[in-house]
Amino acid sequence: MKIVTLSTCIFWLLIIVMPRIAGSQTNEVPPIRAFDLKIIENLGQSIHQRDIYAARATDILFKAVGKPEKLEEEKIGGWIVREHRGNILVRFLKQVDDGFLPAYDITFISPDKGILTKATGRLSPDELAQFKARQLALKNIPEFCSPRYNTVVLQDVDGKGFLVYALAATTDPDLVFVGGHYRMTVSPDGTKVEQVDRLFKSCLVLRKSDVPKDSNVAGLSPHMS
Repeated sequence: MKIVTLSTCIFWLLIIVMPRIAGSQTNEVPPIRAFDLKIIENLGQSIHQRDIYAARATDILFKAVGKPEKLEEEKIGGWIVREHRGNILVRFLKQVDDGFLPAYDITFISPDKGILTKATGRLSPDELAQFKARQLALKNIPEFCSPRYNTVVLQDVDGKGFLVYALAATTDPDLVFVGGHYRMTVSPDGTKVEQVDRLFKSCLVLRKSDVPKDSNVAGLSPHMS
């Protein structure tokens, strides 16, 4: 048995354990797309990484441009995350009459250093499809466990289309949503939800303050489960 911290335990519970439970034939939750353990681990790491980069990029944008009210004035309407020349690029988009255009780019030359520049030009077809997939997923959440959802868009493991994770979220730093998360399979052009996978049985929420400070939570490593 391996001792893991609370955050690690929750992370792997979300990525490894909950999808297995949700896909079981022995409960009321419909089966989900099945991936092998290595793919699930890679997806979990990608979700974690992209969620962190999006949050850091948002903080950088707020400090440089202004709070949400200022961004609303500029009609900033979302973002995409992708790799660019070996770095992670978070591109914020602005709404225009005929759709969306790039507004700000934040390029991470290291995990802790993001450089903000004003973006120009138009979105590539893949960028536009990724953004459409994100927007589409938010409109197709069957049951809300939280008024706030974060999204992470990844390439589908079969090489066609996207996997969009809709993750129940909160602004309360003491709360962690273990339930309430969905994975959606979206078409390559970002316009059709092909499958919705419910990754939970209940809207379970954990409170960090219920765990004593400087203590560890005993749990099985996912590699050993």
